[in-house]
Amino acid sequence: MEEQALDTKTVQIATQVIIHAGNARMFVNEAINQVENKNFEKVDEQLKKAEEEITAAHAIQTDIIQSEARGEALQVSMLMTHAQDVLMSASIELHMTRRFIKLIRILMSDPK
Repeated sequence: MEEQALDTKTVQIATQVIIHAGNARMFVNEAINQVENKNFEKVDEQLKKAEEEITAAHAIQTDIIQSEARGEALQVSMLMTHAQDVLMSASIELHMTRRFIKLIRILMSDPK
């Protein structure tokens, strides 16, 4: 089986998605740490940062999809598949963390 090297553009795009999604996961974990400390002001701060990172990663993903629709598809690779998986996981973590924090606030009678 012949191996093909990934083109630089695919590597750069996948790396950017992974970085933004990884940053989002880091901020989600920090938000959870702040819940444990009952520091809800910092929770909101961390969730906002996570949302910004997810938004940045989604913007890159949207560009990929639009490029493909124009006939400018990127090389299919495990790296790009991994990038999409990391983004999906981070998005789900952010969504579920928001839901759990909302429930915690209800249980603690925090009106936010």
